[in-house]
Order: sequence, then structure tokens, then C-alpha cells
Amino acid sequence: MLEERRHMRLAAKELRIQQQQKKAAERKEAQIVRAAEKQLRQDKQLSKTRAVRSKKVPAPPLDVVEEPEVVDVDVASIVDEVPASGPATRTRNIRLPYYY
Repeated sequence: MLEERRHMRLAAKELRIQQQQKKAAERKEAQIVRAAEKQLRQDKQLSKTRAVRSKKVPAPPLDVVEEPEVVDVDVASIVDEVPASGPATRTRNIRLPYYY
């Protein structure tokens, strides 16, 4: 009887070990699949951003960029044209706490 129980325990132990190894292999395979899917998503996203960048018009070289034109204007004539505004009618209402 003891011998039979010992054989049953050994068989159960071997079965548990086999199941553990099978589960570990499945987890590792699932991990590899997830990593491959993640890499595929990243590559797809990267290719999209590269496609968008390639569609953009490149900036012209610095030697082609024109200098802005400088215009001499009399400041006094501009100041005369701007209407004078009165004092500000709205002021900021600051409410301090009571303990001040």
C-alpha cells in the first residue's frame, strides 16, 4: 500500500512538472508573439511619420531666403494718427483676506 502511494505521488509530481514546463513554454511563446506585434505596431507608426515628413515641403536654403525690406517711416506721423485713449475705466478689484 505504501509502495502504491509512493508511485502515485511520483506520477503526480512528474505530471505537475510537465504541466509547469508546458505552461512556461506557452508563456514564453505568448511573450514572443506580443513583442513581435509591438514591434510591428512601432514600425507601422514610424513609417507613417516618415511618410508625413516626406510630404512636407523642405525649407528653402538660407542663401535663397530674401531679406525683409526695411521701410523708413516718420514715427511722429504715426503717433498723430493714433487716437488718444482716456484713462482706463476698468481696474482690477483685488480683495485681500480679512486678516490683513
